[in-house]
Amino acid sequence: MTIKSKLLVGLGIPVMILVIVGLGSHFNNTRLVKTMHWKAHTYEVLGTLENLISYSKDLETGQRGFILSSNEIFLEPYLSARKDVYSELERLATLTADNPSQQRMIERLRPLLDAKIAESKRSIQYQRKGDHEAAMAVVRSGRGKQLMDGIRALTVEMRSAESHLLRLREESARASIRIARLSTTIGLATAVMLVVLVTFLTMRSVLSRIGTAVNIARRLSSGERDIAIDDSSADEVGTLLHALKKAQASILESETALQAVTTQAQDSNAKLQHAVATLSDSEQRMGAILDTTVDGIIVIDEQRNIKAFNPAAERLFGYADDEVMEQNVKLLMPEPYQSAHDGYVRNYVATGDAKVIGTGREVEGKRKDGTVFPLELAVSEMQVAGERMFTGVVRDITERKQAEREILAARDAAEAANVAKSSFLANMSHELRTPLNAIIGYSEMLEEEAQELKLDTFVPDLERIHGAGKHLLTLINDILDLSKIEAGSMELLIERFPLQAFLDDVVSMTQPLAKKNTNRLKLVCAENSGLIATDEIKLRQILFNLLSNAAKFTENGEIQLEVKREGLADTDWVIFRVQDTGIGMDPEQLEGIFSEFVQADRSTTRRFGGTGLGLAISRRYCEMLGGSLKVESSAGVGSTFTARIPAQTPEPVTDVMATENPRSALNAEGKPIILIIEDEPEEAKLLERQLHTLPTPCQVVIAIGGVAGLRLARELQPALITLDVLMPDINGWNVLEKLRQLPETRDIPVVMCTVVDDKKRGYALGATDYLVKPIQRDRLFKALEKYPCTDPPCRALVVEDDEATNELFCRTLEKLGWEVNHADNGREGMERLVQQLPDLVLLDLMMPEMDGFEFLERLRENPEWASISVIIITAKDLSEDERHRLKRGVERIIDKNSDTDSLLEEITSIVGQGAPCEHPHLRRPRLTDKEDN
Repeated sequence: MTIKSKLLVGLGIPVMILVIVGLGSHFNNTRLVKTMHWKAHTYEVLGTLENLISYSKDLETGQRGFILSSNEIFLEPYLSARKDVYSELERLATLTADNPSQQRMIERLRPLLDAKIAESKRSIQYQRKGDHEAAMAVVRSGRGKQLMDGIRALTVEMRSAESHLLRLREESARASIRIARLSTTIGLATAVMLVVLVTFLTMRSVLSRIGTAVNIARRLSSGERDIAIDDSSADEVGTLLHALKKAQASILESETALQAVTTQAQDSNAKLQHAVATLSDSEQRMGAILDTTVDGIIVIDEQRNIKAFNPAAERLFGYADDEVMEQNVKLLMPEPYQSAHDGYVRNYVATGDAKVIGTGREVEGKRKDGTVFPLELAVSEMQVAGERMFTGVVRDITERKQAEREILAARDAAEAANVAKSSFLANMSHELRTPLNAIIGYSEMLEEEAQELKLDTFVPDLERIHGAGKHLLTLINDILDLSKIEAGSMELLIERFPLQAFLDDVVSMTQPLAKKNTNRLKLVCAENSGLIATDEIKLRQILFNLLSNAAKFTENGEIQLEVKREGLADTDWVIFRVQDTGIGMDPEQLEGIFSEFVQADRSTTRRFGGTGLGLAISRRYCEMLGGSLKVESSAGVGSTFTARIPAQTPEPVTDVMATENPRSALNAEGKPIILIIEDEPEEAKLLERQLHTLPTPCQVVIAIGGVAGLRLARELQPALITLDVLMPDINGWNVLEKLRQLPETRDIPVVMCTVVDDKKRGYALGATDYLVKPIQRDRLFKALEKYPCTDPPCRALVVEDDEATNELFCRTLEKLGWEVNHADNGREGMERLVQQLPDLVLLDLMMPEMDGFEFLERLRENPEWASISVIIITAKDLSEDERHRLKRGVERIIDKNSDTDSLLEEITSIVGQGAPCEHPHLRRPRLTDKEDN
């Protein structure tokens, strides 16, 4: 057995003992760390409980201080504690998530805190309204003290439970420490004793034989060669003696070979002289390469002094070689590179941190004449005769930088052109819609008059004129939608709605188009298709475009809309597949099918018509909704368009809460429904209680947030809507605009509710009504029907700069019994107001001299004109700033801080006994449908 084996066997036992001791220590330490962690966790729970009871006390102190003094400063700790007490409660729930007992006590604690905050808020609201006795009655009721006692009792019980856990964990920690100390001491003592014993026995047997080997080595080194060496043992000492025996033989062989080496050295000397001559030739070739390269090459040492400067560098910087040699390389640099260069080199030499070495970068150089120019610099390090050197390769990039500047200028010009295009489209929208208003309006009027006069031969031509105007309007709207998408200004309104009802509506809308070419339209969808959360209007337009396209290119065939759900990669998708048996397309036609203004080929355009924008807009909408649109087609067979839309578009969707089932209440009792759209549940509940005091029994439904409010407004079509202006998901102005756009909600009266100061109570929000050019005649009639002339003479003022549109409105109003005056711009309109006050104003926004915005602002500044109803007439897509300017107008606002009687008076005037509101300033403004814009 070798010495190594003996040592391994002898030392193995103490090592195993140490491993066992280590494992035991590790186990105890792990247990101790875990125990200490839980101790810290228990302390954190206790601290959270202390914070919770402290914030509860602050709630009570702030409440009573405000009620006693009416000083708002006492509400500061109250308001802070009302927010912090819930955060501490949630933190406590998170910390005790593994403790079912504590979780149950938290569930008992939460309603006590809710009730305490509600009781405090109620007394503060009474105090703010000046009803001190009511506020004191809330305090004297003792309810607050009972709630506070309950809160204290629960926190004391939770604190006692946590303290018990703390004592158990401290006892566990002390036990782990005692066990670790005892096991470690015993194990280490045993291992040390075994190591000492094994080492002593091994060394005693080995040292004597090692001494023999040392003596043999000494004799060999002194020149003695005839030594008998016994290398028969199989351990390490035997191996050492065997090596000494081989060394003895090698020395004898080396002495014999030394003489031969001496002879060979003489031959090598001759070869060395030949190599020196070869090296000289190589240096000459390298010098030629450096002299002829197009890039400048500069070599410096650690002191930053120039050691080499090739001809290309001379031409680049304007210096001769002898002018820069041994000069600091900063000579070739402008500021700030000149001041910073020494620091770069020193830092690299000291730390090895390379900022420039081994990389390329763009810098600036300075020529002998002082001119500064851009350079591309690459630096590398080398060793020459043991000395560190740095080589820099430089290249003039003046022309490249100029090209880059030209590219950036071209990019800026392209972006400016894109902005100019969007501005042009917006302006052209106004310029095109204004004459379209006259074309569509007069064609409708003439068609009606031709039918009344029995001039039947003119009716078809007038219908064609009207149809051409509508077709041109569709084209303008498509171009504007495409421009909004490209500019990134198209917005999404995410709503959750039933998929089956939506599909039935789409199929019903496109059924006439299918029948026009004798096609059969079929819907294939599971009965329980569930809900989808996406932009309903854009999804409707996608399916309408695909179905109308299929109906146009198919005759005597079948069109199928197949809808199914599919789960893929943790996402629920809804697949809409529109399949037809029409003319189809070949691969070449498919390549550009989704491009703007592109159809399959010119013959298709001539035969079927169309603008080529529908599919392009549909694909853009699919991508905006997080999906895709693809097509498969074969010429003569048909086409299949597949739209994949996520069932939940990643946008916030707010749910609703209702006091009871709204449909059953409406159907069973026939009560008028009042819809409250509010983001604060407590405010909504307070308003609900007030509404239940109305003399007319009503059904109240609450929607939390604007999105939910829009959905319920469309579903229920209530008799009245109360709308909060300030909401987080969609503000009241955007909800108002959406309600105007939807046909099913445009006529619903809306009372706006907002928090404003006393000086702003009753401040108007928008125009009485809002129509977008070109205006269909029936839309105009419906808008004017809200302002019937019941006490002649009723006067109207038309402020419109387009002569044809001006005359159209005047004739329409006169036909309805109005006495009409007109003005060509806002300035003339102001003069007409001074001469004679009208009851109604039809106002264009885009006019010379004074536009509609300024006219409306001046109108509302005059108290004598404040009651005049105004209908906005415009062909312009309004910006956000322009919308804010229009907020000053006619729609009534109810202050949330106003007294209950005022609020109920306004609402009662609308709902009455179920009759519509007759006061023009409380009627809802409307917008025409999107297809009429």
